[in-house]
Amino acid sequence: MAREYSGEILEIYATGRSSIDPLICTTEHPIFAIRAGEVTKKKRKFVWERTTRTQDAYIETNRTCLDSLQPEWIAANNLSIGDYILEPFPTQEEIGELSEWNNEDFAFLSGLYAAEGCISYHNKPGYSDPIKSIVYVVGAHELDIIEKVKIISAKYGHKMIQCKPRGNAVRLELCWANFARFCRDHIGCHSTEKRLSRQILRMPKAWQKVFIDSYISGDGHIVKRNDKHAGSINISTASIELARSISSMLARQEIVSAVNGRHNTKSNWYNGNPIYIISIGAGQFVGKSKKGKSLILPSGFIARKIKKITNKPFNGQVYNLSVAGDNSYIADNVVVHNCNV
Repeated sequence: MAREYSGEILEIYATGRSSIDPLICTTEHPIFAIRAGEVTKKKRKFVWERTTRTQDAYIETNRTCLDSLQPEWIAANNLSIGDYILEPFPTQEEIGELSEWNNEDFAFLSGLYAAEGCISYHNKPGYSDPIKSIVYVVGAHELDIIEKVKIISAKYGHKMIQCKPRGNAVRLELCWANFARFCRDHIGCHSTEKRLSRQILRMPKAWQKVFIDSYISGDGHIVKRNDKHAGSINISTASIELARSISSMLARQEIVSAVNGRHNTKSNWYNGNPIYIISIGAGQFVGKSKKGKSLILPSGFIARKIKKITNKPFNGQVYNLSVAGDNSYIADNVVVHNCNV
């Protein structure tokens, strides 16, 4: 339901969320959140006061702590810096209609498509569905990726055309229309509009791990500078929805990631659109614990710590949605409720 509104709106910024895409809402809008004091109380009970310091014991007590946290509906103007807003991610596996694609080969090709792929179409009329093939553009030095695409295409009886390198890039055309349709339907076509479907976000964790590794091999790199970020993984994308989808998929692997954004006015490649960076801290690969800026809850939420709240005047239409069930829904990847709590 839309209504005219004149008053203040809030911009809520949280750690691990892009600073160029804050959560924007009216002051009274209910947000599913966890109080900072609740996190402190539970950490004191389950983690800080324990004398056992083995890594396995820490992981177990930390999981118990996270599972005990109690989110609540809080009006946006009652939120404080240090509280946590919640981003949902699927906890259940559901292969369903994607059973045909449920193996490591397709997980690899799909992850590479999300990073480096586009769809090629027949340029002659007369086709009821003009989709022709998948085109990957990879680095000329990435010989292992090129070879793997070649092996998989031959394994399933489809032709792969490898063009001569142009500069540092090689064009691979995978002539497989059915797989191209799968990518169109479940990942998207254009770099700024790619996102992962609900079905992909519920695929088995093993499938998703291969997808993530392949995606990182295409659009990711390891930070090598000599500072606290050394060894971290950064992955770039032009799509905020794809960045959020990857972050959700990583959460299912119990990996915390952050999504950061910046405007890229000087870039011809992105045509001035924002660039989003998915960052995975190096500490997660060597057994170091996080400091609690973002938390992965076993109940299926990424808890993001609020770092700033600003308000500004607004005149215009705002929306209060009604949905089946308890009237909660997802807005800007955050769990919210309509104003009738």
